[in-house]
Amino acid sequence: MGYGLNTKAALLTKALEEIADLIGAMGGRKHTAYELAGLGDLVGTSLCPDSRNRTLGEYMGQGLTAKKALKKIKQTTEGIDAARCLLRLARKHKVDVPFAKMIGRCIETTGNPKNILHNYLLKGL
Repeated sequence: MGYGLNTKAALLTKALEEIADLIGAMGGRKHTAYELAGLGDLVGTSLCPDSRNRTLGEYMGQGLTAKKALKKIKQTTEGIDAARCLLRLARKHKVDVPFAKMIGRCIETTGNPKNILHNYLLKGL
């Protein structure tokens, strides 16, 4: 998508922050988000060039819809279902998750997901 490392790090930080808030709202330890199950998985998934979820995100970042990107990958990716689940849990537990909502819009759009991320970044993290 052309964003630098600082922007990518900021996005990962927002994702992790929202995951921690949701864990806390559900009665868990927020710190869990910063352990292997949270940070470890998030970093591994987003930085590994062989990750199907990363590949999905890269295709969407090139302007493909989630549906078209999934067809191109031809393999199971759990990221879309996980994002939808996170959004359902956030609504249920009344947790504000603007980053996750933006990801949800990227998944559901029939337009260009890159524009949704761009507009999110323009509003500021």
